[in-house]
Amino acid sequence: MKHILLVFLFTLSLGITVSCSRPQVTIEPVRSETIAVLTSAKKESRQLSHQDQKELRRVMSWLDRDIVELLRHNKFETVLLQDMKEYSSSMGPLFIVNVEYFNPGVTTSLPRGRSGNPVSSLDINYKLLDQRGALLTEWQDGVHSIKGGTYCARTLNRRAVAKISEFFESR
Repeated sequence: MKHILLVFLFTLSLGITVSCSRPQVTIEPVRSETIAVLTSAKKESRQLSHQDQKELRRVMSWLDRDIVELLRHNKFETVLLQDMKEYSSSMGPLFIVNVEYFNPGVTTSLPRGRSGNPVSSLDINYKLLDQRGALLTEWQDGVHSIKGGTYCARTLNRRAVAKISEFFESR
């Protein structure tokens, strides 16, 4: 009986030791690209009412934070610019996000049945320039949703970051 108990304890301690030890994992350094981001909606904001301009500023502020977060999550060192004058070639390529069209839909301050179109929409023109200002790629994208402007911005940001990641991986 003692012999069986000793074998059992030995097997148990061996199992705990083996299962608790961690295998050696080597982590290869991840290549990180630096990219400067400039967002703008100047042309579109002139055509909106005061309330819609306020909503556009809220969506743009959210878009800025979200795109920086998504780029960093995808291993990009990101610099968010407020104005083109802040850009220098040492910041890496320049990613320009320009809102071409914005419709806030029904804002939260209005009852849904009282106002026109409940669908928010956001159309953006994207440009990626190299450090010398040469155009690397350009595209337009848009989204319409009943979930609001930030939902549209999130969808467009995800698509844009995927496109940028593909572009840099293919180089």
